[in-house]
Amino acid sequence: LGRNHVFDSIAGMTAALIGGFVAAYFGLTFTYWISLVGVAVAFFLTFFLRDLPKATATGETDFWKHIAEAFHFLRSHSSIQFILLYGIVIASTWVYVDEYWQIYLDDIAIPIALFGFYSVGSQLLDSLGGMFAYKLKEYFSYRILFSVLILLSALSILAASLFTSWIGVVLLLGIHIVFGVTQPLVSGYLHHRTESHHRATVDAFQQLAMRGATIIVGLAFGFIATRFNIFIGFRFLSGLLAVYAIFYCIAQFRFLRIDNA
Repeated sequence: LGRNHVFDSIAGMTAALIGGFVAAYFGLTFTYWISLVGVAVAFFLTFFLRDLPKATATGETDFWKHIAEAFHFLRSHSSIQFILLYGIVIASTWVYVDEYWQIYLDDIAIPIALFGFYSVGSQLLDSLGGMFAYKLKEYFSYRILFSVLILLSALSILAASLFTSWIGVVLLLGIHIVFGVTQPLVSGYLHHRTESHHRATVDAFQQLAMRGATIIVGLAFGFIATRFNIFIGFRFLSGLLAVYAIFYCIAQFRFLRIDNA
């Protein structure tokens, strides 16, 4: 998986660098025609795929019984619920920074040809944050790490919305390393404290709740950014994180009773 991620990142960064210049010189729609070639090649490769023999499952549990057991497990572990909510809030807010940075760069008059460099930089910083996230646990507790990360996320998005220049671009890039650190720390906390036979189901609960939260945040963000501008939209996202950060910093002492174990 790690090697696959490396190849995927290299392909993505190469496409981003080339795509920025292609869009600048030949127009945005031309990049779609180029992408169509890649899709055609991928479709051709599917004819060479072969299914693996299906393993015979043993000891299966009834689906609804398994869901009920996993839900009961979540209800009885408040600290897991707390960090589950933390991950949902971060992800449902972050996705709109990650998806709409192009509009941000365009609104502060950054040439389209340079968009690829931003994309490459964001992927590198995200990967860098993920690579060294586990190291931070050797020096800081989860309580401190999660507090600092949520506050940094809120402040970085707010600062990027205020400094509408190259400074804002640098600040926006900095958020990627913060999110790169946050993802594995949240997943690690949840996985180390969730029983193995409930882990996949708890992940599924988190994904379902995250998508619901993303829809709600997206409706509000889309309305605000369209009615005003992308900068006000980012301030709205920052405000959401700031409100949750206050709640988190107050409530964490009740829920986060376990250290880095």
